[in-house]
Amino acid sequence: MSSSHRGEIRDPPYTTARRARYAAIACIFLGATVGPTRIEAARPKKAAATPANPRLVWAGLVPGPLSPKRARALEQQLIELLSNELQLPLVDAGGRPLGHAAEVLIRSEHERTYDLGIAALLHQDYDLALTELERAAEIFEQRLAGLRDHRPLYRTLIAKAAVLLETGRKEAAREVLRQLAALQPKEEAPTSNTQSEKLVSLYQAASRELGAPALLRFEGDSSEAHVRLDGRDLGAPPFAPIKLAPGRHLVFVQAQGVQRVEIVTLEPRSEKSIRVTGEPREERQRKAFLEDVTFRPAQVASSGQKLVKLSGAPILLVAWAKREAGRTNLHLARLDARGQVENVVRGPLEEPPGPTLRALVEAAADPKRRGGFQVEQSGELLPSARLADALGGRAPR
Repeated sequence: MSSSHRGEIRDPPYTTARRARYAAIACIFLGATVGPTRIEAARPKKAAATPANPRLVWAGLVPGPLSPKRARALEQQLIELLSNELQLPLVDAGGRPLGHAAEVLIRSEHERTYDLGIAALLHQDYDLALTELERAAEIFEQRLAGLRDHRPLYRTLIAKAAVLLETGRKEAAREVLRQLAALQPKEEAPTSNTQSEKLVSLYQAASRELGAPALLRFEGDSSEAHVRLDGRDLGAPPFAPIKLAPGRHLVFVQAQGVQRVEIVTLEPRSEKSIRVTGEPREERQRKAFLEDVTFRPAQVASSGQKLVKLSGAPILLVAWAKREAGRTNLHLARLDARGQVENVVRGPLEEPPGPTLRALVEAAADPKRRGGFQVEQSGELLPSARLADALGGRAPR
C-alpha cells in the first residue's frame, strides 16, 4: 500500500540512542525517509469524528411485481450507479465494500488507524498503540479480507508484535507472530533488513512452532460462488481439500450477491469444513429488514437501526418496486442511523432505464434533500408530501 501521503519526519536530530532507534522504527513502519529525524510529525492525532463522505449500507431491493431476473438486473444497476458513477462509498450489510469508492474509504480508514498506532509507538504510548493496531487488524479482517493484497494486514501484525516486545510481553508477541507465520507472508516476513534481531528471532521461532499442516474443506457445490483464502483466489467450488499451516486464516466467500468473511483457526493435523452457501448474521438481518419494508412498516426504524449497527455505516438505502396507477414505479429511501426516514424518492421504471433512474438515485442519495419527491419522466423533481409518510414514519423536511 502506498504511503506517499504520510508526513515525512524531519525535525532536528535526537541526541539519545533511544530516540534514534524510534526514528528507525518510523522508517520501517511509516515508510518515511529518515536519518535521526523528527518524530513530532507522527504524533498521534484524533481522527475526525464524522467522515466527510460517510459510508452507506445498501439494504437491497424489494422486487414487488418484477420478475427475479429483472429485479437482479435492476439492483445491480442501482449499485453501479451509486458506487461507480456517483462514487458513493456503498457497503453491504457486513460493512464490506460494494464498489471502488467504499474500498478506497475503508482502506484509508485502515491505513489511518495503522498510522495512529505507529505514531503512538514512536511516542511510547504503548496502550494507545496496541489499541489502534488491534483496531486496524480488525478493520482489515472484517471488511477488507476480500482483497488480494493482504500486505497491510501483515504489516499491522508485525507492528503489533513490536509493541508487545517493547513492553516485555514476549509470549503475546510470539502468538501474534505465529498468526503472521500461518499466513505465509513471503516477501513481507520480518527480516534483519527491516526489523530488530529480537523480533526476527522470535518470528523464526514462532514459524517453527506451527506444527504439522491442517486440512480445510469447502462444502457445497455452487458455480456462482467465488472463494478467496488469505487473499488467494480459489475460484468456484467444488475443489480438493487445501493443506494449510496451523493458525488463523481468512476465508472470503461471495455467492449470489452476498459477501461473507469467516476466520478459521486450524490446529496441527486437524480438519475443518466451511459451507460456501452459509448465510451470515448480517444477511439474515438484511432480509428481516426487507420483510419489514414489505409487510411491517412500523418496524422499519427498529430493524433498520440494527442493520446500520451491523454494517458500521451511518446511512441506509433501500429500494422497492410497486405497481401504481397502471405503471411500475421504483421507490428509493434514505434512512439515518436511528432508522428514521430522511427522504423517499419515486419515479417510473423505464425499459431500458434512462435518465429518470439516475435522477431518482441522485435525489435519494443527496443528504440535503429531506422529505418525499416524485421524479417525472422528464427528469424533473417535484416535492410529494404523501411520499414523505412512507415506511411508517414521516420523513423530515
